[in-house]
Amino acid sequence: MSVTFVSAQSGWVVGTTPCVGTCPPVLLRTDDGGQDWRRVASPPIGNGTTVQSVRFADTHDGWVTTDDTVWATHDGGAHWERPVFPGVPSGDRVSDVEAAAGTVHAVFSGPPVQIATSPVHRDDWTLSPTTLVGGAGPVPHEQIVLQGRDGWIIEVDRVVIAGARLDNGAWVPWNPPCLRAGGPADLAASDPVHLVALCGEGVYSESGQATVSSFSSDGGATFQPGPAPLSLSSFGPMASPAVGDAIVGEGSNGDLIGTFDSGQTWTILYRPPSPETWQYLGFTTAGQGIAIEVGGIMLMTFDGGHDWAPVDFSHGEA
Repeated sequence: MSVTFVSAQSGWVVGTTPCVGTCPPVLLRTDDGGQDWRRVASPPIGNGTTVQSVRFADTHDGWVTTDDTVWATHDGGAHWERPVFPGVPSGDRVSDVEAAAGTVHAVFSGPPVQIATSPVHRDDWTLSPTTLVGGAGPVPHEQIVLQGRDGWIIEVDRVVIAGARLDNGAWVPWNPPCLRAGGPADLAASDPVHLVALCGEGVYSESGQATVSSFSSDGGATFQPGPAPLSLSSFGPMASPAVGDAIVGEGSNGDLIGTFDSGQTWTILYRPPSPETWQYLGFTTAGQGIAIEVGGIMLMTFDGGHDWAPVDFSHGEA
């Protein structure tokens, strides 16, 4: 379902194992870069609750989000508790959680969309005065992208609605890319100033439909479109391991495609045995990255996204 690495060696993955009925979540840990995995204590999540993500800031502080709450640990998973988010209505759904530079951020789909921040080592959450307006679509989603002390939030509700960015540690309003594209967007950053945006243009408008990549070299202040649009089926989750590089999980035929020249050329990097869609792409280092298929298969790369191979979770104690 979700994966997080705090170094090239140490990471966690949350998922399920085959069972009868609704399967409880399973949390696995690796300390050798994904070669071996062992089962560790997971939050006491009841059957019927859907796990969305797992994120760790270091080997002690981590968070597991579900469809209705957040669980936090500050002792490497020995104990899990549900933190309190002052000012966030109990019915608001947590949309994304990310941590970097000693701080963890959570965004809640309101409306209005609210942003909460805490030090990673304890639960001391405060709300940002910056809020984002809600959209009219049925499935709002907010994406947090962090690079050290810099960060961006893009809100999508069928189409791109609004955004926020970190300015000296505070979230402020930001005009995200793809605002007038008439479709969804995905955002990635390789460092604090180089970002890539993927726009699904014309999905909910009468204009032509295509996927367009855009690149920023000024921290998201401006974006320049890539030389050529892709087919609409190319839209999907994206990651950027290095400046000018972007890896995308295509939405229809399930290929992983990539550009290593700022969108001038795109090539197929991995073709699954059967068509699948992708739910996550991310890089721990410029070389090491992860991709997760909706069907539950996880791939890893160790050369910046050029070559990918499935992960075998049967190694070790898993």
